[in-house]
Amino acid sequence: MGYNLYITRQVNWYDEDASKKISMEEWKATVEQDADMRLDNEVNAVVHGKVIKFERDGIAVWTLYSKTGKMVTRLGLATKRG
Repeated sequence: MGYNLYITRQVNWYDEDASKKISMEEWKATVEQDADMRLDNEVNAVVHGKVIKFERDGIAVWTLYSKTGKMVTRLGLATKRG
């Protein structure tokens, strides 16, 4: 089971207010400064015995979430609330 975590400045994660978007550079800098996050730029999952791999610049893992470090945030679908 999984879920998406939307980190945003928007009122709603799906809003399109460009003035509240987080740049990729800001996101990467935030992840690099957080000891509990890791920038992987990819995520892997096993579904019905097959490995599915998704690559996208900005994919990060929140390692504090679980011992497996499988909590993933996706930039482009998410921005940071501030």
